Amino acid sequence: MDIGQLLTAIKTMPAPVRAPDPEQLIGPLLGLSRSAAAKKARRERNAAGAAGVVATVVALYLMSTVSGFWGVALLIGVIVVAFRSMDIKGRFATELSGAKSGWEEQRKIWESNAGPGTFEKRRNHYVDLASAHAILPQKERERLAILEQKKRQLQLEKHMESHRIDRAKIPRVGRGRKATLESYGFENAWDVQQRPVTNVPGFGPSLASDVETWAKTVERKFVFNASIPTDPAAVQAVKNDISKQRAELERELTKAPADLKHLADHASALRSTPPQALVDAYKRLKQVELDVS
Repeated sequence: MDIGQLLTAIKTMPAPVRAPDPEQLIGPLLGLSRSAAAKKARRERNAAGAAGVVATVVALYLMSTVSGFWGVALLIGVIVVAFRSMDIKGRFATELSGAKSGWEEQRKIWESNAGPGTFEKRRNHYVDLASAHAILPQKERERLAILEQKKRQLQLEKHMESHRIDRAKIPRVGRGRKATLESYGFENAWDVQQRPVTNVPGFGPSLASDVETWAKTVERKFVFNASIPTDPAAVQAVKNDISKQRAELERELTKAPADLKHLADHASALRSTPPQALVDAYKRLKQVELDVS
């Protein structure tokens, strides 16, 4: 598979043009009228207004002839009730907020799908896949190099382990101190390099330094034998994994031209005929706006 040609086709495929204004595309909503709930709210407002006029007259009468206190109290109550009844927007605030949120959500989805947004996002996805495909050879070399490095480390470890403390000549470390080291897990030069010798009772900095110097001398004598092959099974496992990744990436990349063409065609169709979800969200918004107007 020529990934280079495929990538060129992906990068040069024309993206959909910017989506038009969805409100202009949907057009005016003819025959829209206030909902039953809005009509009921207005009837209640009108009734409350009429009752408020009567109550105001009564309140003024009480204030002037009977009791100023009760007249003022009644007048305040009338004002509060009238204010609440007149607040149509407050009664539909939740519906208006939901309608606006629903419209914005559908509008963004439509603009992305009908314009270049979704297309470009998918194109970038395929470009990233092509980049991942291009670095597979380097990735394989790096993983094989790690195996090679591990081979050297394994040989070094075996070399260090073969030099046991109980057979070594270490200044000021006789049989008794060797037994102490062994009881604390220090049996060979490799053990000495893994943790501080000063953790062993009786081994201060000076004595521990003698042991560590011996271990470093053993390490300097190590000679890496490159002719010893890396574990063939481990090498094959790396190659198999890279081959699997290559096959998966190529399988996805072969879908790119048809997938991008489908997105472009779909965007064109959406610009001609808006989806029902977009229209419904717009109708709901305009209905609530009419109800609160």
